[in-house]
Amino acid sequence: MAKKYLIYCLASLIALSGLYYALFILQFDNGTSAEYWIYKEMILKKQFAEQIKTPKIIIISGSNALFGVDSHLLAAKSHKPVVNLAIHAGLPLDDILNFATEVADRSDVIILPLEWEYYSGNFLHPSEWTIQQVVAWNKAYFYALPWFRKIYFIQSESLGDLMNNIAARRHTKHKLQKYPERRILSKAEVLKDYFTTPHSSQFAFSYFNTNEAGDMLNTCGKADYFDIDKARAYFAVLPLQQITLLKLKMVANQLSKKGIKMIITFPSLPKSFIKTSDLEIMHQIVNQLQRYHLNVMGQPEDYFFEDHYFYNSNYHLNCAGRNKRTLIMAKQMPL
Repeated sequence: MAKKYLIYCLASLIALSGLYYALFILQFDNGTSAEYWIYKEMILKKQFAEQIKTPKIIIISGSNALFGVDSHLLAAKSHKPVVNLAIHAGLPLDDILNFATEVADRSDVIILPLEWEYYSGNFLHPSEWTIQQVVAWNKAYFYALPWFRKIYFIQSESLGDLMNNIAARRHTKHKLQKYPERRILSKAEVLKDYFTTPHSSQFAFSYFNTNEAGDMLNTCGKADYFDIDKARAYFAVLPLQQITLLKLKMVANQLSKKGIKMIITFPSLPKSFIKTSDLEIMHQIVNQLQRYHLNVMGQPEDYFFEDHYFYNSNYHLNCAGRNKRTLIMAKQMPL
């Protein structure tokens, strides 16, 4: 009797788990509000990377490098083609590393000017923002996770959010008619739109505002809405998470076996943001990276700039700042 009851309980648990999993994936592609430009940007940049001959330089990070690297200038100084795969620091660390390694070939160099939040964050714990993107357009990230991380990912979304997203599916058709930019396009559609649509000379978070090296365009001067004093109050550097260090070391070793070099460098920041405590933690992180025999290029303070070099965020350089930062990178690049 006890054995039958145990079997019944186990079967019920499996059935309920299967039902919950089915409900979880039912919410995907429901046209909810999200950063759809990132999905299109990833398609575009992967295409650019695949068209460049090896050996090449691949830049990967969040948006500090999207705004802060002049790939054509770096290519001219390094005598190697450069593709800028950097997009958004909200993307999990394992996601951006996978993105770079997919297009890297023997003799390539991958440069990581990671935002400081990547070091203090834990990519195993999905943020609300990450879950929102997965539900809207990035289900491939979820499907590629090992089963134990899928379980944790599912647990990270509240039941209320899950039910709201499932309920929203009834209105998906209407939402896509109202917001056509939320429609999931094929690779062919994204590329056709990019190469046939006239590009604006005004700044926008859009794949139309990216050049064919992957750099963000139209970022000269300073955006009117950017309050650098307000942003300064919220900035702080936190200690390195061990899981991040282990992930970087594992990926570096895997790439090395394929003849690909991974180099870590640092994001741009306003000098006025940096407190003594921030700099101390930054140097602690650098020391930890070096103790794990990771290739490190330069020092954090090499990439501190005056306030007037920033466009619309403490990580986003404007045209002049991008040029200045790129020249520093070019001088530090190993031959």
